[in-house]
Amino acid sequence: MLALLAFSLFLGSCKNDETTVTYSDDCYISSVSLSNLRLVHHVKDSKGQDSSYVTTYVASAFPMTINQRTGVIENKDSLPFHTVANRVLMTAGYTSALVWRKALGEASQDTTWHVFSSKDSLDLSTPIELAAVASNGVNLRKYTLKVNIHQQRGDSTVWDVAEPLEAAATGADVRLIVKDKLLMALYNDAAGMLHTAVRAAQRTAAWADHTTSLANALPQTVQLLDGKLYLSTSDGQVMQSTNGITWQAGDFAGQEGLRLVGAGEARLYAICQGQLLSSDGTAWVQERLDDDAANLPQQEVRSVAYSQESGVHRMILYGERQGEIVVWGKAWGTQPEEQEPWMYYTYNGSLAKRLPALQQLNVIAYDDALVALGGAGADGTTKALAQALRSPDHGVSWTTYEQGDLNIDAALQTAAQGARYIDVAVDENNFLWVMVDGRLWRGRINRLGFQQR
Repeated sequence: MLALLAFSLFLGSCKNDETTVTYSDDCYISSVSLSNLRLVHHVKDSKGQDSSYVTTYVASAFPMTINQRTGVIENKDSLPFHTVANRVLMTAGYTSALVWRKALGEASQDTTWHVFSSKDSLDLSTPIELAAVASNGVNLRKYTLKVNIHQQRGDSTVWDVAEPLEAAATGADVRLIVKDKLLMALYNDAAGMLHTAVRAAQRTAAWADHTTSLANALPQTVQLLDGKLYLSTSDGQVMQSTNGITWQAGDFAGQEGLRLVGAGEARLYAICQGQLLSSDGTAWVQERLDDDAANLPQQEVRSVAYSQESGVHRMILYGERQGEIVVWGKAWGTQPEEQEPWMYYTYNGSLAKRLPALQQLNVIAYDDALVALGGAGADGTTKALAQALRSPDHGVSWTTYEQGDLNIDAALQTAAQGARYIDVAVDENNFLWVMVDGRLWRGRINRLGFQQR
């Protein structure tokens, strides 16, 4: 303030009696930009010891926004985890005579005001306060500047243990599904009666187990279409339900040997007597295939349907045939779903990128790709849940996640060895729910939970 006063006195001593000087009352900060920032990388050296190294990145890629109403200056997109923010150079654009700064909060040892300079190294690991002072020496506007930094490593997964479903511990045919923000587990009890256990899709929620009136249901055939649940029975009937508890014969006809394997945008899909069929509730029709129907999967047949931002809808059908996992794909957009053919993925003898033959195989749409999680390999060399596989090209080629993005919890891996079943579902918050013999885990790649603004 003394500097501003001296500035005013200097102007006053220079003007003559015939000159009128009007001092501006403008006082606002119009822009803030951070210099390049340092990023610490924690790694293992060749001996397995903890090590680290430092790189720099362009912080202007994370622009600072200024809310003139609330006086808050911050970066909406948080800086990377392990960014060093205690020695930062910063530039500011402002319409005022001076800008002052001081540390904010009782934890700081220096809470005095200093004239802001772009040459000063600032500690921005905690918020600071800025004050723009008008040249009239009266008007003043204060701002709180805070630098947001991710507090979790984006390329790793945090797992939580959720309440188990003890009644499903001894089953062998359990289906997890998310509907209306509820997590459902459908399974048969020892007497063959279908149970539907329901809980909120939250880590600490409790299960509510309901016994249904179905005695011949096949839980793994459960599909979700247009807000309703459908499943096949062992005698080829199709049952439907709105809540998973009360079931009745519905819109889709049954026939001997029919088994539901998927749901698209407006149709259910089934395999019956070696043929792939679909129906919108009127009649089952044979699907168009670009290859021989003999190449359709024969056992553990499942599917995943998803939509792309472009508006294209896709569906992947997969399962075991003669000791290998075979994959078929279908896409539709401008044409109706039933008019597009299924494509058989061939590999010309190459096994490098093929989806491996895993027991209890689950393929889900996750992290802008397809993700495969499964049990032990059919050849006995791969352990259950040893790794997560990712396909960015809609099921054609598969590789392991790089940099441990989707690392599997050690306790979950242990529980999966020799398990009767492994089933996976995804909720609207990008959480993976994995049930292994009644025990339940919830996990999510950290960056998929970062707030998007």
